Amino acid sequence: MSLFRYEAVDKTGKVLRGVMDASNEQTVTQKLSAMGYNARSVYNAAQQAPSRPTRTSAVAPQQTQPGRGGINAVTLANGVPISIKSCVPASALAVFFRQLATLVKAGHPLYQASTYIRVSNPRIRAFLPIMQEKVQSGQKLSGAMAEFPKMFPVHAIAYIWCGELAGKLDIVLEEIATDFETESRDTRLGRFGWAIAKATIILFILIFPLLDFNALLGKVAGRGLDTALKTFSSGLMSALPVVIALLIFLEIWGHVKRVPVVRHAMDGMLLGVPVWGKLQRFNATAKFFHVLDLLISAGISPATAWDAASLTPRNSEIAKRLKSARNELPVDAGVVVMLERSRVFEMDDIGLATAGEKSGSLPEAAANMASMYTNRAAAQKTMGRFWSITLILILNGVLTVLAVYMMAKGYAAFLDPLIKATEF
Repeated sequence: MSLFRYEAVDKTGKVLRGVMDASNEQTVTQKLSAMGYNARSVYNAAQQAPSRPTRTSAVAPQQTQPGRGGINAVTLANGVPISIKSCVPASALAVFFRQLATLVKAGHPLYQASTYIRVSNPRIRAFLPIMQEKVQSGQKLSGAMAEFPKMFPVHAIAYIWCGELAGKLDIVLEEIATDFETESRDTRLGRFGWAIAKATIILFILIFPLLDFNALLGKVAGRGLDTALKTFSSGLMSALPVVIALLIFLEIWGHVKRVPVVRHAMDGMLLGVPVWGKLQRFNATAKFFHVLDLLISAGISPATAWDAASLTPRNSEIAKRLKSARNELPVDAGVVVMLERSRVFEMDDIGLATAGEKSGSLPEAAANMASMYTNRAAAQKTMGRFWSITLILILNGVLTVLAVYMMAKGYAAFLDPLIKATEF
């Protein structure tokens, strides 16, 4: 038998929180149902004090029981970069998490909620019965999802784990759904811009052999239109292998950048890129402080809260630094000390955290910093879109000017001997 922490609602909507001794989470749910309560969430609380269920420290990540799954299955130590995208489109994940969040918020147990979800994506549909089985057997949702890291990104699994620790799974699921909805919109815009850039480059490569108007017009004048058309076709065929090679390279690169060592290196280099590097850092910092506020407000110890929050930023290099800072310090180290050791945060951040820690209002300080960096990230995203559009226009302009220059030069070379011949 083990202790389980639960949150339930009665018929009037009143929330009840507490602990219960049972064999698994399903038994707790059944007992609560028999008492007239609808279980919203049930979590293993073997190492939490029953007398203070809402203000206790959760089990640290390194203490998770072997064989129970969980976030340990997809930690940085196993080489799974946080920033690798799912094999499932963000739009499909958004639909899945939005339905799950709605059902959990309404009070349906997780194992029951999985039977109500309707999605079109075949991968998620195949996962639903597995999710139901694992949750019914007593495994946490984060543990069930951690066994499918290609489908569920590490940052999403880690965030769910944080929701389980804090007893706020419904809130976390809703925020994850919102994140994937935003990612889906950004992906569509990004693909549109990237498609324009690729089309421009490919078109330039195809017409490049045909930009020598001197040779093309010379064949028209000397040998007729048929020869010129053959030259035109020959030019296209000569450029076609280059286009095919470029498309093959882009396809291979799409797979190579998912290799853990490559992804880690890209995340590190991205932080140094103007505009987009700041956007990565602002987003990561906002998410980290938000989760830290969520966990510490729920009574989770700073060390455990840091461990959990360090896996939620969507940049592997930042997550690595956060994790290293925690591992290099003793368990009882304060948040301010870990902030200093991580080499991620600005001096102003450390100052605000110090004031919050000394005044006993660290969660409020973390919430304020999360809000501040969220606003900075929004402004930086606007700037990033501006520069993306600007670079696409510059690319189109440069290639157009180059094509016009080459055509004009060839045309002038063709006319030059004709002009000289008429002068005599």
